[in-house]
Amino acid sequence: MRQGKFSTASILFWMLWAGVILAHLRLSYPAIVCRNHPPLAPNDLVALFVGPFFAFVPALFGNPTTRRLGVAVGAAGFAFIYALAYVNLNDARPSIGHLAGIPGILGTYHVFVLSATVPLYVPVVITLHFVDRVFGDLFRAVVPAAFRV
Repeated sequence: MRQGKFSTASILFWMLWAGVILAHLRLSYPAIVCRNHPPLAPNDLVALFVGPFFAFVPALFGNPTTRRLGVAVGAAGFAFIYALAYVNLNDARPSIGHLAGIPGILGTYHVFVLSATVPLYVPVVITLHFVDRVFGDLFRAVVPAAFRV
């Protein structure tokens, strides 16, 4: 049986992506469980769009192939979280998200969440790829190779 190679930078890279996705979930949670009346606070609405800028942290680690895979996996998580918020905020009635949280949305609107995730995936990939390339390549251009992980 073939053993895989895991480097410290690779493990750190995937742990940072998990942390970025969890941070985005935490920032988006008020929008996911909003009751729709009173309306969502402006700072909670802005918090939905702050999450992609945290993608620069994992971009500092990993090789280009791992970074592209990280963007693809991260974009799936981000698109799913955006779809949860979209489905909850799209309904004019007090939503199940306010009463039962994320499991309530997934149990009631699972088809709508999955159908909203698919079209959101491509713009999120483009956004995360841009952040990853700008910050990752800028970091590699500025910091000498001796100081990188």
